[in-house]
Amino acid sequence: MPVSTNKPLRYRQIHLDFHTSEHVPGVGAAFDADEFVGTLRKASVDSITIFAKCHHGWSYYPTKVGAPHPQLARPDLMGDMVRALTAADIECPIYISVQWDERNARIHPEWRVMSATNRYHRATPNDPSTAKQLSPAWHTLCLNHKAYRDELLEQAREVLRNYDTPGIFFDIITTPDCVCPE
Repeated sequence: MPVSTNKPLRYRQIHLDFHTSEHVPGVGAAFDADEFVGTLRKASVDSITIFAKCHHGWSYYPTKVGAPHPQLARPDLMGDMVRALTAADIECPIYISVQWDERNARIHPEWRVMSATNRYHRATPNDPSTAKQLSPAWHTLCLNHKAYRDELLEQAREVLRNYDTPGIFFDIITTPDCVCPE
């Protein structure tokens, strides 16, 4: 989706940080579109980044590519936000966490960044768990894994096909040294 160079950037932009563990119940249950938009209007916000996929690896819409947050009270929380924001002329770029994806780190530990010292990137040194899966740090995924890149790209395409957005905000793209087999 090309970005128009004639259109000025919005004046007051907010990044809505929305990283929510699968253990948090009732995600989006109290969402009220009118109150959401009203609060943003009172603050003169004209652009807000909303989440498709967070660091926990969960999606906030009915994805066929990733996995919807298991505690979503509203199956299309992101879509509800997009529709309300678009109707109010508030831009909503959509956020996708790239290399921090805890769900995929658990399902595919082979996708995790491995340093030359045979340690996982960002893992704590005294973590006794298997493959340091319980480390309190975010687990960084290696972008050399084609299956993961394909999943990321398809999720971005899915979002762009199904939602009215000025663009995608890809976050957490790092360049750690990695010596995994890929």
